Amino acid sequence: MNPIEKIEFEKEYKSSPKASTDLHAGGIFFCVPYEEIIKFWKDGKVELTRKVIENFKPMDGQSEIDEINNFKLIGTYKLSDRNYIDCKFEGLSMIGLPLEMNQNILTFHCYRKVNGYQFGNAFKLSN
Repeated sequence: MNPIEKIEFEKEYKSSPKASTDLHAGGIFFCVPYEEIIKFWKDGKVELTRKVIENFKPMDGQSEIDEINNFKLIGTYKLSDRNYIDCKFEGLSMIGLPLEMNQNILTFHCYRKVNGYQFGNAFKLSN
């Protein structure tokens, strides 16, 4: 089955919690926890955003919170020649599939074009 047919369109898929962190001046800890949200539309558009979970200990105050909450990438997705979900954003590509038994979870291998950094990410359909 085409994995794109398993996507619930115009619904949010959320990542596990992530954090923007730093250690300064002898170990002062700064942290802003957030989640990433991916949303698909039937017309081939995909959107990746971020949402702060808690204004915990931002290093740069409200401007750091605003920067995370205002993050937005809009791209496109299609079915790849290997039958994967292929998402293209400016500076970022994501290729993945829904899990077999937990099809409400989408998994991706991500690649940042600028520095070649590669990582995995997973998103679960939000209630």
